[in-house]
Amino acid sequence: MDDIKHEVMVNYLFQQQCSALWVGDGSGTLEGVMLRKARNSYMSCPPQLVESPFGMACAALNVQVCQYFDRTKHHLLTFNKVAMTVNSRIIKTFLQWSPDAVDVPLTNGLRVQILPTVEDLPKARKHQFAAFIASEQLLVVWDDEAMNLIPRAKAIEKELMELVWKTGEPEEEEEAPEKKGPAVVETEINEETGEYVSKRPTNIQNSVLVGITLVIVITMLGAGFRQIVIEMMVDRNYLRLCFVLLTPIQIFFTLVSSIIDFKKK
Repeated sequence: MDDIKHEVMVNYLFQQQCSALWVGDGSGTLEGVMLRKARNSYMSCPPQLVESPFGMACAALNVQVCQYFDRTKHHLLTFNKVAMTVNSRIIKTFLQWSPDAVDVPLTNGLRVQILPTVEDLPKARKHQFAAFIASEQLLVVWDDEAMNLIPRAKAIEKELMELVWKTGEPEEEEEAPEKKGPAVVETEINEETGEYVSKRPTNIQNSVLVGITLVIVITMLGAGFRQIVIEMMVDRNYLRLCFVLLTPIQIFFTLVSSIIDFKKK
C-alpha cells in the first residue's frame, strides 16, 4: 500500500505538471517529479528520472539536509520530500533577459537563487524551497508536503511574470492642475421636434423672491388687520371688515406682478 500511495502521488504531480505545460522534454532525462519514499529511496515520473543528473542532485540535496535545524522553531525538520522541475516560457525569457543575475527578487520579498547547473542544486539555500537552473533554464521547486508543490510553483511563476511586466515602467506623473476653460452649455436633442434643447442649471432665484414677497405681504396684512381691529374697538363700526375680503385679491396680484417683473429681467 505504501508503494501504491507514492506511485499515485508521483503520477498525480506529473499529470499536474503536464497540464500546466511545465514539461518541455518528455524524455525523462532532466524534467519530471521526484518523490522520496524513505531514506535513500526515491520514486520518479518518468521512472528514468531517478538515474538522471536531476535525480542524483535531488538525492544529494536530501542527504545534506536530512536533519535541518530550524533556528526559528527550535526543532528538527526533514526537507526535500518531493521536488519538481518547471519549464515555461516565462522562466526561459527571464533567464535569457538577465544572464548575469544571481537571484530573482520577487514582489513578495523572496529572492529566489539562480544556480549555474543542475549539479549545483545540493548547494542551494534550502529554506527558499526553489532555485533557478541557468544552464537548463528551468525552475526547481521542492517541499516537504507533496500537495504544496503545485501551488508553490504557480505562485513563483506568477510573481516572476509580475516582476517582468512592471520592470521599466515609468512612474506615474503627478496630475497637473485643471485649467479653467470656457463655459460649455450641454445640449440635448428633442426626439419629437429634432431641435437642440439647452440644459441649464436649476435657478432658484425666482423661488427666493417669491418667498420674500410672501413674507412682506403677510407682515403688511397683519399690521393692517391690527389697525382695523383697533379702530373697530374705538367706534364699533364693523364695516371695516370688508377690507378683509380683499386680502386674497391683494395677495394674488402682488405675487403675479413680482413673477412677471422677474421674468422680464
